[in-house]
Amino acid sequence: MNYGPPKKPEQERINDKEEVYTITPTMLDEDDDGTQKRVDLSAIIPKFEDSSDSENAIELNSKENMLKGDGAVLIALVDGNGEARMTSTAGVPQQIDIEERKKELIKNKGKKNKKEKDKTNKKAAKKFQNRMSLASLIAIIFLGAFYYWYKNHPTDEDFVPLRVEVEVGGALPIRVSSYVKPGVGDIIDEHLYSIDLSNVVVEVPGEYTFEVTYTKLDRGLLKNSEGQKKEIKKTGTIAILDRTDPELEIRDVHIIEGNSYDASNFVENCRDHSGCNYAFQDTDTPNKYKTSGVYVVYIVATDGFGNTTTKRANLVIEAQGDVVTYLRKTDFDFNTGYETTESYELHFNSGVLISGTHQIIYYYQNEDKYNEASKTYSGEVNYVLDDSQKTITFKESVSTIGSNYSQLEHINDYLIREGFSKIE
Repeated sequence: MNYGPPKKPEQERINDKEEVYTITPTMLDEDDDGTQKRVDLSAIIPKFEDSSDSENAIELNSKENMLKGDGAVLIALVDGNGEARMTSTAGVPQQIDIEERKKELIKNKGKKNKKEKDKTNKKAAKKFQNRMSLASLIAIIFLGAFYYWYKNHPTDEDFVPLRVEVEVGGALPIRVSSYVKPGVGDIIDEHLYSIDLSNVVVEVPGEYTFEVTYTKLDRGLLKNSEGQKKEIKKTGTIAILDRTDPELEIRDVHIIEGNSYDASNFVENCRDHSGCNYAFQDTDTPNKYKTSGVYVVYIVATDGFGNTTTKRANLVIEAQGDVVTYLRKTDFDFNTGYETTESYELHFNSGVLISGTHQIIYYYQNEDKYNEASKTYSGEVNYVLDDSQKTITFKESVSTIGSNYSQLEHINDYLIREGFSKIE
């Protein structure tokens, strides 16, 4: 065998003194004809490196362990002239068992293929997982969008009963469209709806409920089938409101100096579905006007919903004259549930009636009778109710007595005949 590189020209060897050489190990083999052939041994001998301390030669040593060898093997020394010679310890690594080498290569290739296959499989699994995740996300978004669309997509069945407001005592609307907002569009197929207004009382202010029934014929998938009726019921609200001011009629009041008066004395009549309450516009009026004279006062009528009407009246206070009082009492009546005290307070000037006050107080003992009467007289002109005492007081101003009597003697005779007693 011959190791080492081919020789270089002399000049090249001189120039390359300090260079490190790399050799490719080969061997010469003779065939049957005796012809020498250079055989490349790099398949079985590892790469080399310089491990020499000599300045005149290069010692090449294997860098890698040999297959089935004992480790690094010193191959050859190359001197400064490029001549290679075998070292004293040179040796050829043990020949590799080709079959074992093939098995190891096949085994390593199998491991490599398995790793690549595992890596490919992992990539495929990861890719599949990503696709499934994306598909799941798309499905969730689609289902969410469909659910939102389904919940927010109206149908005929999504009709809404309206809140209806009607003036007390007025008429309820006739058209179904006044009570229902359709689920789809603005046009209502009125024959599909029925409105139940039996709970509503338009004469009494308040809030009432009404029922809307929507009837739909469901034929399913068969257009020619008779189908089944499907009814959907919903409840709405009707508000009976009083937005009208009271109708107030007033009158002038004449009193004798020293007598009391209130706003109700000036009311001739008041009409309102929610009843009327009365007050002076200036709440200090009774304290301002006590002495004789003619005064202008303002009366305010207010109903149960806060609607008001204000009108002007005259207050005439006359100087104190001769005052005569008459009194009559009635016993308790089980049928009516009350007893009464009736009185006249009359003011005369030179025997002529100037003004007077007629008053009747009803004293109730039976609670039910009082409550029944309260419903009748509540809000009526000239009537004052006292729930704590169960009394109803009627009070009016008079300018004549009986059959238009104005003279003291005629009035006195009349009231005595009627059972009144004169109070001195």
